[in-house]
Amino acid sequence: MRIYNIKHLFIGITAMLALTNCNDQNMIQNTPPPSNNQENLSKAKGAQQKLIPGEYIVLLQNQFDNRISESVAQQTNVLINQVRESYDIRNDSITQRYQYALKGFSAKLSQNQVETLKKDPRILKVKPNKLYSLGIVNKEKLDDYTPKNVSIMSQTTPWGITRVGGAQNGVGKKAWILDTGIDLDHPDLNVDIANSASFIATESADDGNGHGTHVAGTIAALNNSRDVVGLAAGATVVAVRVCFDEAPGPGQDQCPESSLLNGIDYVANNAQSEDIVNISIWVQ
Repeated sequence: MRIYNIKHLFIGITAMLALTNCNDQNMIQNTPPPSNNQENLSKAKGAQQKLIPGEYIVLLQNQFDNRISESVAQQTNVLINQVRESYDIRNDSITQRYQYALKGFSAKLSQNQVETLKKDPRILKVKPNKLYSLGIVNKEKLDDYTPKNVSIMSQTTPWGITRVGGAQNGVGKKAWILDTGIDLDHPDLNVDIANSASFIATESADDGNGHGTHVAGTIAALNNSRDVVGLAAGATVVAVRVCFDEAPGPGQDQCPESSLLNGIDYVANNAQSEDIVNISIWVQ
């Protein structure tokens, strides 16, 4: 699990926490340390990234000195459109536009468009879009999940929280969770629904997988009388959905790199300097 402070999001990692492994879709729960076999399986899973056929990420050469502002975003959008028109890239072929944390776009491109874009002096890089993994995740769906069939257990402190000095009072702090979303009405979480967003087409920020909710609980589960307590108990969490509920095909991973970059771009434009960002995705 990687936790980034907004101030240092793009220049380094400020903290890395080896906390709990997600193995329960229905509720935030205490989880023992992963076995070596689990760790090895997760690493192998993370190394098997799948390319998304015909989709590419295009980064612009002029990154505007990495400045983040609305005026720079407008300039970036103009440049994206100029590049698009130069190579007859249809507007509906562009799947994401990046205008804050990085500058560029993702799009469905022909091989000829890819090769000519690589030679354009305005382009820094053209790379295939990939699917990344969440590691080992219980694939059972949440179709039968309702609050009535979730047992309420007395509050516990997970081993990982104790390991890193938790649980501390996180009230007034905010964490942006780039993952499968968050259960927006989970009784053990304080979710900022207004700022939550999804970058998976046709899917809301409400978690249908469980991984993102588990991560949010590890960070910020309330210090009350139920379930677990988080590292920064009571902090506000924001769902930034960048992963499918399930892999889109057999043997595939479930987090498109293009959506992950869009989530980072969204946070860079909307978060405050004292906020943190968590990305619990295998990116190798």
